[in-house]
Amino acid sequence: SEVNLSNPYFSILPLGGVGEIGSNLTVVRTTNQTLIIDAGILFPYEDHFDIDYLVVDVKMLEKERVTDILFTHAHEDHIGAVAHIIKK
Repeated sequence: SEVNLSNPYFSILPLGGVGEIGSNLTVVRTTNQTLIIDAGILFPYEDHFDIDYLVVDVKMLEKERVTDILFTHAHEDHIGAVAHIIKK
């Protein structure tokens, strides 16, 4: 869920990658821009059978008009979910 800091002009919403390696995705909003920083996947541990990778839940992006995507670097944990984000 989103943290409301009572600032209607600027917000930062980390959706994934906080405290873990993988699924990096952060949304930065201003009054006229929604920026996504990274769109990564997470590779599961060996004991998770039949799961190839995990993607951050991006349902909240369906209501957003994303204006920009910024990739910090090209590792899969930062770019692997870009196809899922573009679909939304």
